Amino acid sequence: MHADNKINDDGLAGERLWMFADAGLEETIKEIWPDHYEYDLRGDLIRLITLGKLRGCLELVRGLLQSPCDHHHHGQWALECLIELDDKEALAEFAGRFSHSFRDMPLAFQVSFATNLFPDYLTLDQLCDVIEFSNDPRRGTVEGFGHALKRLWRKCPEADKDAFAERLAALALRKPHCADYHRVSAKYRFIARNIRPICRDLLQKAEQDAPSQALVRCLMTLRRADRQEGMNRNEKPSIKQLIDEKPAVKRALLWHDVAEARANARYAEKIRSFRQIFFLQDEVSPSYTADDISWLLDDLSQRSCPIDRMIVLSILVDLVRSGIAPERINRPILTDLVSDDADVSDWLCALFNPPPVDKESAKWEKQAEKYRLKRRRKELIAQASWVQFRKEMVSNPELILQPSTRFRNIHQISNLLRLDANKASEEFVEHVDRIEEWFSAEVKQAFTQALSDHWRSIDVTYEGAKTWNQEYGRAGVYLEFRENLAAFDELSVELANKAIRLGVTDHHSDWVQRLIERRPDIGLPIVAEHTAGELSSSDGFGTSFLYYFAHQAPSVPSEIVDCLRDAATPLPSDENLLGLLIAIFVKAELPDAMAGVFSDLFEQAFSDAFLSTNYTRAAQCIGGLLAINTSAGISRMQPVWSDASADQKIAFATAVFGVLFDNRHGGLALNCLNKLSPSELASLYRIGRTFVPNREPEFGVARSVDEIDRAQCGHNAVLAALIEKTGADAYAEVCGLATNSEESWCLRRAKSMLERDSERAAWNEAEVLSFEQAFTAPIKNGIQLHAAVMHALQSFYDGLTNNDASICGLLQTFSQCEERDEAALRDAILSNLIDNNAQVFHSARENQVGRKKRPDIFIAGATCPFQVAIEVKQADQWSGTDLFAALEDQLVGQYLYPENRRNGVLLLINTDPKKSWELPGRKRRSTFAELMEALQVRADELSNTEGRERVSVFSIDVPI
Repeated sequence: MHADNKINDDGLAGERLWMFADAGLEETIKEIWPDHYEYDLRGDLIRLITLGKLRGCLELVRGLLQSPCDHHHHGQWALECLIELDDKEALAEFAGRFSHSFRDMPLAFQVSFATNLFPDYLTLDQLCDVIEFSNDPRRGTVEGFGHALKRLWRKCPEADKDAFAERLAALALRKPHCADYHRVSAKYRFIARNIRPICRDLLQKAEQDAPSQALVRCLMTLRRADRQEGMNRNEKPSIKQLIDEKPAVKRALLWHDVAEARANARYAEKIRSFRQIFFLQDEVSPSYTADDISWLLDDLSQRSCPIDRMIVLSILVDLVRSGIAPERINRPILTDLVSDDADVSDWLCALFNPPPVDKESAKWEKQAEKYRLKRRRKELIAQASWVQFRKEMVSNPELILQPSTRFRNIHQISNLLRLDANKASEEFVEHVDRIEEWFSAEVKQAFTQALSDHWRSIDVTYEGAKTWNQEYGRAGVYLEFRENLAAFDELSVELANKAIRLGVTDHHSDWVQRLIERRPDIGLPIVAEHTAGELSSSDGFGTSFLYYFAHQAPSVPSEIVDCLRDAATPLPSDENLLGLLIAIFVKAELPDAMAGVFSDLFEQAFSDAFLSTNYTRAAQCIGGLLAINTSAGISRMQPVWSDASADQKIAFATAVFGVLFDNRHGGLALNCLNKLSPSELASLYRIGRTFVPNREPEFGVARSVDEIDRAQCGHNAVLAALIEKTGADAYAEVCGLATNSEESWCLRRAKSMLERDSERAAWNEAEVLSFEQAFTAPIKNGIQLHAAVMHALQSFYDGLTNNDASICGLLQTFSQCEERDEAALRDAILSNLIDNNAQVFHSARENQVGRKKRPDIFIAGATCPFQVAIEVKQADQWSGTDLFAALEDQLVGQYLYPENRRNGVLLLINTDPKKSWELPGRKRRSTFAELMEALQVRADELSNTEGRERVSVFSIDVPI
């Protein structure tokens, strides 16, 4: 079926593939194996063999390891399959070949094979050799052994962990280093970045008084690694806390760091203080406490090197000056301890003496203090001014309305609102109610009236930058009409004209658009004039109305189209403006005369741009031709594909697909794809497949990664538009895209199109009515309620077996319990029934556990007074006789006597596939399916007798 392209979606989910795993498939897999080298089906077959433990196919899997790096990940999957099926002989043979030939493999295969083979088939020495001589990971990727270290550490035997850690630390600290200040190995930097879990594990297991060499070396490596702040913030306890709990670790780490710094640091001869070793405090930097005093004093007395004694003194003095050291440790005591060495004594004095005053620092500090005082004076003046202003406004709100002071007062209050609302546009007036809190209701009313008077009194101009006059005029219009459009309808033509002109002085806004739509006879000519001005701008900025009509407006009014005729002649030189113009043309209906004029303009502009190798502008011109006449745009590109050089074709194709059809970044002519015929779309797709680069180094014309990414998105958008087409022509064109066996996906995609086109029509009225009666109509009797419950249980089971891993996990937990916990089992089922069927019925769990006079669950209809009893049993924990008794004595004998509860369900859940039952009247033990069949026969016999209506048995068989 796969070879004949009869499988539409061959990407089977691994978690469901086990359902098909059966020993009877072995011969079939052997038969089809040689002819199927596709990445997807071969991978599915390997997983099928693995999940089904089909040992008869092992020879096929072993064959893949003869060339383990071919066919994508097949070699890795084959190795995992052999491990799962415990093929020791084949694994040992492959491990031997791998240990000798791994240097010739790609890095991903080195990591995968080594991780899977260790420790059963690779020794620690062999693994370390693979890590040491593995290929370098590419910069900016997550490949390599770094991210596999955690898994390798978990797999490593306890006896080898110290040796493994020490080997890793030795590699991470090996020269050459990344830099003088970053002394980790340039080649094995990935080890230092990922050694944290190893350090943490070793710290937790470390002896209190004797840290291992491996632990100290690993901590040194982690300390020198790239810092990744915040990634491990929630670790409890943190690595720093673990280090601080072990003084012996701090002691060993200090002297190892000192030795490393002396051997490698550029300033080694100047080291006198512990802060010179690592001046930045990080998570591995220990915090020295009073618990460290004893070993510090021992080292101060026993160390013969004067520099070592100076380093210890620097820690002790730091503890003394910070008040951490006990009172018995003071300057005189330390002086006596080092009195035998003059240099060390001088260093102790230097540590206790304050550092000399730096004249330059003192000068800058004096200037900073002067600046702080000056700023404070300004703040006090501003506060006094604000208090005075508030007093004047509250005492006489009419001051805001006086023409001589109106603008100044509006400006002062608006600044307060703008700061409070954190909005620079006219929307700050939405917070006008705050004026009542700050001043009074009268001041708020006066401010509102002042804004209204202000916009009516000013002149509107477009010269230069925005002015505060225009800003507050626009705010006044916004405040007055944002929610009162009826009042705007009553304005005179002159005032409505001024209000709209104030609105368009800044960016396009929804409230301005509402005013324009209320008075289009006044607003559209103003907007057309403003839009034409935007198109004539030289820098391409300040184009909010052009952007609105290009990308947001559902349609383009004729007034806007007419204004573009003169404003866009000649075509804008700015790419942003030209793109907005083309996007408008895609949406607009151009008059024939205007279409002819712009067709000629785009033709000429295309020729000029292509000759000057400005391929982005050339692509935009093609977009303009497509917007006016799609056929003309397609035909204009044909000479390029046939006559241009290879580099020109690649560059032009990259621009066309990226600029025009990129569906992730708003391609200019994306909507034009719907107007192209299937043959034109197929031709365009083939062009992209030939000339759009996959990655930059393969082509002579260098393109940026972003350009290539956009072009590939545009190429995919063309294919998507072709697939969305319906009919025989589209089907034939998609089939025609398959030129070799590697493109058989085209045939599968064509088949899915055929299936889509042949789908049944929408339901008619009778079909909808039948569905409603069966599933959504109100329940009127007990039999209908019983049918609804059985349907809900079936939906529950379908979801459980297909995708509800959470409930499956619950069942696994229940199956592993030593004691039955059917109450929790009932809760899990009950919560699902309530959540998914709340509008059909409501349910409740049995509360009387002791005497068992009521069922586990009873379902009550939401629209009827009837109930259905449900008895829940975990079948693999009950005998067959007990289950028959539960059906006959509990469910039927006790629970179905009330008049409103004449229907019942025995719900059995089985989580043990190997379980069997002894049934009454049978000699051999029965499977779960046979048990269900026998119980259902008995339930049918008990139905429709003694007033009962329906008794059913429902099974949930989920082997875990």
